[in-house]
Amino acid sequence: GNVRDVTVRTGEHHIDAGARALGISPKLLGFIDLLHVLAYPFLLWAAWLLHRRNARDVVSSLLSLAVLLTICAEQPSSVFLAHVGIPRGINVAVYDLGNVLLLSGILLFPHGNLSWRVVGLIASLPIIMFLHGTVYQSLFISFMIVGVLIMVRRLQKTESGEQRQQIRWALLGISA
Repeated sequence: GNVRDVTVRTGEHHIDAGARALGISPKLLGFIDLLHVLAYPFLLWAAWLLHRRNARDVVSSLLSLAVLLTICAEQPSSVFLAHVGIPRGINVAVYDLGNVLLLSGILLFPHGNLSWRVVGLIASLPIIMFLHGTVYQSLFISFMIVGVLIMVRRLQKTESGEQRQQIRWALLGISA
């Protein structure tokens, strides 16, 4: 009910406040915030390798594109995109699409075979593009858990040593 003036200071003050709340130094928190950037060269190599190894494989292509879209939509890429005038809504849509493709690739791994259950799950994935906050995170984690459980079930049913090893590596990568 009152009119008041608000002054907004730009800068890294939020990092300092967050660091104080956690009881660590702002420099350490800033370093931790940028740690995932160190993984980008590995992720770019993995995306290239997934696509290059078998460009006609749907699962490899989905996972490769998911990795690239996620890199584009996360920090510091999103700051750059905002700086050049890309609206935040597009950045959020790219991030959500990356998550939908990642979950689709996990659900289809390793062969890309479709069962009615997998088709139903994949058809329901785009709903996360319309959600935000805790509901988004909860549904995303739920889909991820279902995907991992499906992969564990496939691992138990697979007899071939090479294929079992491929599923084990995928489970390790997803868990990481």
